[in-house]
Amino acid sequence: MTKRIFIVEDDEDIREMLELFLDEPPLRVVAFSNATDFLTRVATETPDLILLDIKLPDGNGVEICRELKASPALASIPVLLMSANIQYENITGDTGAEEFISKPFDILTLRNKIHSRISA
Repeated sequence: MTKRIFIVEDDEDIREMLELFLDEPPLRVVAFSNATDFLTRVATETPDLILLDIKLPDGNGVEICRELKASPALASIPVLLMSANIQYENITGDTGAEEFISKPFDILTLRNKIHSRISA
């Protein structure tokens, strides 16, 4: 069964690398470069997991995560927050996110974390 992952990352190189590495069966990646496009899509299509950068050009991943977790329709979707700023590493409890991923990250470790979240 295909599992859909929404990736919200404004850095084109990171976004493309994540798409290339993660978009293989059973995963299907849909990537967004900004919060606006992501929020428009998540309003009509429910992913199995969201990988969400904290610093976006048109939004804050922390606030977006809080909004997602406050929505009964979206609250059960696992959200993994990402940032190069380590001040956020303990933010998960405050946001409802399942995990914080520190940049730079090991892509194999990230893929394993994603697989463990969506197969649970």
